[in-house]
Amino acid sequence: MSQHSTDGDHDSRDAHQHRGNGKPRDGDRTRDTPTLPSYLDDLLDERDCRALTETMFLDEAAPDLYRVRTASGGDYRVDRREPACTCPDFQYRETRCKHIRRVELETGDRDAAAVSRAVDRAVDRVDDRIAELAAHRAELRSLQAAAEAFGAR
Repeated sequence: MSQHSTDGDHDSRDAHQHRGNGKPRDGDRTRDTPTLPSYLDDLLDERDCRALTETMFLDEAAPDLYRVRTASGGDYRVDRREPACTCPDFQYRETRCKHIRRVELETGDRDAAAVSRAVDRAVDRVDDRIAELAAHRAELRSLQAAAEAFGAR
């Protein structure tokens, strides 16, 4: 297992250690972790967003076994082979949690380019939604102008 100090500094010589993105934290989430609107549910999973944006420290404890520590104090074990995790999300929901997803991204088990393509598709959908909302806004402004014209009589 990797050696580390109690203040969170890590030995940079350890080839089996992976460090998260170091972004600031707000509770259990980084301030940069987006909250996804429901119309993106089929494209992006919130656990993927958290796996990508939350600060996590990974140490390979044994082949295919990782210790994942979070900035909020969580300390979990991930088994790449199953995959399985000791966190409550995996234990209760039996779904690939953010810790499993992060290990998959860090180790190359998960195609980061595929996640990036999903984000691109989500951005395209948001752009379409913005255009749709802009058209609705224009219609409402026109309706407002018509209503105001009655008040001017």
